[in-house]
Amino acid sequence: MSYFYSHLVEIDSVVIELDTLNLSEEQKKHLAQLFDELIFQEVLDLVLSKLAAVDKKEFVEKLAKDRSDKQLMVFAKSKIDSIEDELIEAVKNLTEELLADIQHSKKGEEN
Repeated sequence: MSYFYSHLVEIDSVVIELDTLNLSEEQKKHLAQLFDELIFQEVLDLVLSKLAAVDKKEFVEKLAKDRSDKQLMVFAKSKIDSIEDELIEAVKNLTEELLADIQHSKKGEEN
């Protein structure tokens, strides 16, 4: 799915690693969707934690209409200094955690 922040995140490494797991295609797809939602929640939490109350309301109203609206990022950037850098870092950390979990899971499969 496309989101207002999609141009900032890279999740291909997770998808590639999910493909190496001994799971059905349906299970892999489900895990990829869960990761997608995890990223969305992380981004939303970060943005909302930094917006003023009045700005939160406006942001959420716009988000409810269209999660992929690029104007959401324009709005966030106008209200929050360095939000793109913070989002990139937060998603990178989340991706690294998931990749570590996948590696741990693969080691469990080998035993």
